[in-house]
Amino acid sequence: MRVPWMADVLRNAGLTVIETKGWLGRGKEMDAVEGVVMHHTASPRTSSLQTNLYVVTNGNGVGPGPIAQVLIWRDGSCYLIADGKANHAGAGGPWGWLPLSPPGQLSTANARTVGFECVNDGVGEPWPAAQVIAMEIAAAAVLRHIGQGAERCLMHSEWAPTRKIDPAGPNSRIALNPGSLTWAGYSFRDRVDDWLLPDVPTPPPTPTPSEDVRMFIIVGNNDNRTDPRRWVWDGAIGMRLLTEQSYNDLVSRASVGLCKLHPAFASLSEPFWMSTAERSMYGAS
Repeated sequence: MRVPWMADVLRNAGLTVIETKGWLGRGKEMDAVEGVVMHHTASPRTSSLQTNLYVVTNGNGVGPGPIAQVLIWRDGSCYLIADGKANHAGAGGPWGWLPLSPPGQLSTANARTVGFECVNDGVGEPWPAAQVIAMEIAAAAVLRHIGQGAERCLMHSEWAPTRKIDPAGPNSRIALNPGSLTWAGYSFRDRVDDWLLPDVPTPPPTPTPSEDVRMFIIVGNNDNRTDPRRWVWDGAIGMRLLTEQSYNDLVSRASVGLCKLHPAFASLSEPFWMSTAERSMYGAS
């Protein structure tokens, strides 16, 4: 089993995707695709994108490459490394639905999960909000595609707690485990679950009184301004990806307050209002 669908799935989720040379066909066949595992690379803060791509593709001295299916760079861009099995999790478990890796045998997590390596030193390097948001969206996109929920997303530290601390490091979105920099798995899964909210049909053109007070937030950045699709959030419905027509129907209603969330902000509770020029660019009156 392989994941050649990864490029479309991540792009359809609104992420920036770069297909590296040879990613299709790289890695052995997987037994199944049943969940995702989140990692950090433990690479120096000064490490370049090309250095990280080389290591994740070719191996790190501990295990041969590929060591993840996807590398997420500091700006949230997703680089596709392999559509086959990756040596990302190693021995560990049991965890949830995954059994203990048998002694001397290949990791059950490697054979049955997708690995995301995310560039960070893991010992104090601040995580950019854009990168963390991309990690959440990417995990949710894969889980939605395979028909699973957020409970099938685990941290490397949960799979191999005696060996690994990743992902770790200060960030503004995910809680840390007490007394450490290691991310709390339950907190990350809560975020992933937010992105897994079901799509909801666009409300009718005539707003009801309750819609007059909703706050719709456009989640995006300069890189996707030309994309006709828009992630939109409101407190009553949650997150949804709108088509161009649905988005235009929404912003045509003068009573709906529009603002956008820039990746530099920590959470959906801290948006800033769109400027007049930005409102015009997004098609708002």
